[in-house]
Amino acid sequence: MSEQFTVHEWEGVLRGRAIPGDSLCGETTARYVHRKLAEMSAENESLRKALGGMLFAFDDGVGRDWSAELLDHARTLCPAAEFKA
Repeated sequence: MSEQFTVHEWEGVLRGRAIPGDSLCGETTARYVHRKLAEMSAENESLRKALGGMLFAFDDGVGRDWSAELLDHARTLCPAAEFKA
């Protein structure tokens, strides 16, 4: 959503001077922002589940030296959890 908009473009949308190209017919700015935030939240949750599943797979203590820092950082973002699709 916002990765394509500049601050100037967001100003126009929020002031009602511009319409996002992917807005639905008759959709208000508030509904548009709500829909986009809900989409991003759902994507974020699915990525957290996938990351948690990866960490769960590596939680048996086996790991290479090059991946230890990366796994430690990933564990600060998301706890390890069994992934079920």
